[in-house]
Amino acid sequence: MVFAGKTDDPVSFYRAADFFLLPTRHDPCSLVVLEALAMGLPVISTVFNGACEIMTSGQHGFVLPDPSDIDAIAEAMRNLLDPQARATMSDACLMLRPRLAYEHHLDELLKIYTAAKS
Repeated sequence: MVFAGKTDDPVSFYRAADFFLLPTRHDPCSLVVLEALAMGLPVISTVFNGACEIMTSGQHGFVLPDPSDIDAIAEAMRNLLDPQARATMSDACLMLRPRLAYEHHLDELLKIYTAAKS
């Protein structure tokens, strides 16, 4: 673990990481989780993180039910120590990129507005 302080280049930190951990108790939609997924980092977070709705637990990382369950967090981290499992999850995370793109978000909003208008 490295506490590097403020940076203007977060991409280099995502590239250096093996996975991303955010055991939050409440986060409507964590941008950092979406960024990590888009960079191909498996994520460990909780059901209390809205950003995890795009994830499939066990495929893109792990979505845990209880942020205070240290044993479950440690087990998820141990699972991601396996280079093959991490690489498989990383590939799955990169496949989410089109759904994480800003343009996709706008297209989905336009569909909602168009349907509401009809």
